[in-house]
Amino acid sequence: MFNLKYFICSCIFFITLSNTITPPPENYAVPPTVVNIYMESLCPGCMQFTTTLVKDFLKVDPNQTLATINFIPYGNAKESGSPSKYIYTCQHGEKECLGNLIESCAIKLFNYLDANNFIICLEENDRGDFNKTAENCLKNNDKFLDLQKCTQTSIGNNYQHEMAANTDSLKPPHKWVPWVTVSGEYDDNITSASNLVDYLCTKRSVQDRSQIQLCNQSELKYMEEYFLAERLICKRN
Repeated sequence: MFNLKYFICSCIFFITLSNTITPPPENYAVPPTVVNIYMESLCPGCMQFTTTLVKDFLKVDPNQTLATINFIPYGNAKESGSPSKYIYTCQHGEKECLGNLIESCAIKLFNYLDANNFIICLEENDRGDFNKTAENCLKNNDKFLDLQKCTQTSIGNNYQHEMAANTDSLKPPHKWVPWVTVSGEYDDNITSASNLVDYLCTKRSVQDRSQIQLCNQSELKYMEEYFLAERLICKRN
């Protein structure tokens, strides 16, 4: 029987999150796995995961044939204030709040690949001034001006609130960052895998893998001994 109440609630939930999370492409026989990375801009573990495994993955899968990678920059921050102006306290200080805000604006303003590559560049090259690093990473004055307008107005403040709401809606709540979900479920192993192609391919069915070119090319070496020896995390207070 059609449940109108459930339908309305589902639509509201989808509309709330659809502007934050990039939907997977619809033109593939096998839909890509959705990987959501809950992170914060100055967490060493987030930097490590973003600038190694995620960076390498996007080089070989820029078109989301195997997975769609979504960054949610908020992490262990705390939100107060009201819709007129939200206020943020971040684990690594005010600079991290600015980094989170810049990344949130990039996700909203740029296309999937440009936004993700920008975040990787920001995490990889920041040496103390997120605004200067952002300008250098973009190499496009118009984009940088759009980014500045976003971070300096209520537009960016509201975008950051979306990231906060998304993070706070996690079930179970995150305990540290990077906190990564694969197809909506927390995955404790992905941040210490040797590479994301092998890891994500092994999580697909044999039938799915046969239709995903990257999985056919992959040697599927993923086993316990291929885990990285150490991973870094930033625990939630």
